[in-house]
Amino acid sequence: MPRRRSNMIKAEKNTPLDAVLRNVVTLCGKAMGDYASARTMIETTPDLFGVADCVCFSSQQIVEKYTKAFLTTRRISYVKTHNIIDLAFFAKHNKGNDEDEMDYFF
Repeated sequence: MPRRRSNMIKAEKNTPLDAVLRNVVTLCGKAMGDYASARTMIETTPDLFGVADCVCFSSQQIVEKYTKAFLTTRRISYVKTHNIIDLAFFAKHNKGNDEDEMDYFF
């Protein structure tokens, strides 16, 4: 279980839908930017070995941001972290309304 609680991103069930959607659009937009960066590096670099670290970092950022967007849409509170495992913990243990959907992924 994630240890830090002081940096919680609070998600309230009564958060207005427009605020939730704004956050989701922001996160998804940033993830798409990371994807574009990774794709550009792959397509324009003749020696991928030299940019592998950058591509892997961008890929991690993509997964992190889409996971945070998922948690936001479900209004699940989570720790402000870059650790994908911690974020997956919050997704798995705070299933929200549609438990069958989450059971498919975990």
